[in-house]
Amino acid sequence: MAGAQMIYGEEGTGKTMEPALGFVVCNADAKKFIDYTLADQRADFNRVIDEYDAKGYAVAKWYQFDMATVSGAVSVNNGGMRHCEAFNAVESDKLTLGERMGMAIAIDFIQIARDAKLPGLENCQLMRVGDAVAVRESRRIVGEYTMTVEDSWTERISRMRSSVATARRIAIRSRENSPRNIN
Repeated sequence: MAGAQMIYGEEGTGKTMEPALGFVVCNADAKKFIDYTLADQRADFNRVIDEYDAKGYAVAKWYQFDMATVSGAVSVNNGGMRHCEAFNAVESDKLTLGERMGMAIAIDFIQIARDAKLPGLENCQLMRVGDAVAVRESRRIVGEYTMTVEDSWTERISRMRSSVATARRIAIRSRENSPRNIN
């Protein structure tokens, strides 16, 4: 795709999402912890994170938790480091910074969970971190066609209909994935 026209960041503003490094916590009562982080208990979890943020710990802008495929483990997704301006993590030096920040968030999360005795994570350990930083919405190839909300709706409907609609969907997808002005 060398030479393809690119859009960097959000169209119009150029803003990108923060890079994030997912991680997995083990030695956990995963169900107990995930139940704790659901709506009625989430305020307490957020209070703990805010408290440790004020103490200088590396905390994420947001956290999302799922049961991992391994028993006793929780998968943690996050929104990158709090108090950090978004930066283009496609650049190698910034990518390294994103990785270091992600590791700090993971390590400090374990310390917070143990110190605050978060339900289900009282004796947790860091099982692993992601292989790479998630660099989301940083750049996109400009295709011959830009899929719209209406196309998305049409695609949903067409999944329930005939092969003619399926052919239209394939045509949109192939134009959408074909870079403009590349031979």
